[in-house]
Amino acid sequence: TKFVNAYALPNQTAHAVARCLFEDYVLVHGVPEVLHSDQGRQFEAEVVQLLCKWMGIKKTRTTAYNPKSDGMVERHNRTLIDQLSKMLLSYGGEWDEFLKAVCFAYTTQHSTTRFSPFYLMHGREARVPADLLIPASVLDTLSAGSLSAYVSSLVSRLGVAFSTARLHATEAHEKQKLYHDEDSSHRPFAVGALVWLNNPAENRSKLAPHWKGPYQVEQVLSSGGEAGLTYRIVNPYDPHDRAQVVHHNRLNPCFAHIEDLCTFFRAIFHMSSGISTPNSNFQRSLMAFK
Repeated sequence: TKFVNAYALPNQTAHAVARCLFEDYVLVHGVPEVLHSDQGRQFEAEVVQLLCKWMGIKKTRTTAYNPKSDGMVERHNRTLIDQLSKMLLSYGGEWDEFLKAVCFAYTTQHSTTRFSPFYLMHGREARVPADLLIPASVLDTLSAGSLSAYVSSLVSRLGVAFSTARLHATEAHEKQKLYHDEDSSHRPFAVGALVWLNNPAENRSKLAPHWKGPYQVEQVLSSGGEAGLTYRIVNPYDPHDRAQVVHHNRLNPCFAHIEDLCTFFRAIFHMSSGISTPNSNFQRSLMAFK
């Protein structure tokens, strides 16, 4: 439906998020089947995990440093921030004072589904202040007669709306995918391939290496029904280093062979003196070598 709910919280602690999820969302809309979030600590905290387990919610998360994996939310966040900044520029005050109004305005007709999110969510269009200035002919949904007739009419209209919205959303998705594929140069990695990993969290300095590794592809995962977008990678030189699930846009191919790299590592190790933790030094040496 692309219907948006936004909440202003006093802080981003796990308990605040859990309380908002339960009191402001579940008690209004019911228990969702899936909760998809980024890898923020507040979403991965024990209290949120227990809440999801208690209510039977499947908890999923995005891959690190890849906003595209939650693109719909990221796109809405940009729109929300733009609208809030305009409201503050025009009227001043605090952003949370305009949050609900901006979200309500966002639920107008959407170009992807060609239906307003409000209609797909409630089965009727929202009454806005402007409607008070324009005499309404008849409130169709409320003049249907009996309650059963209203329910039947609502189910019928929502059925048609959802079918049409899915069709338009599929067409829009295929068009967007076509545009994306024209500019994409991605080539899938095979299991066992060596790759470099971009890690923005460690780019503390302009002169610091931008790539870590190499890592080895352990498993090719599917994302949105499409394989080759997400990978589970491991450090082949340190079995104690935990596996990571990353999006392909953070990976680059490494064209060296493992045997050659092992030889390089051994050479660096024998040339160095006083190395107490060879694995970490090997990684730094190889990054400098690259």
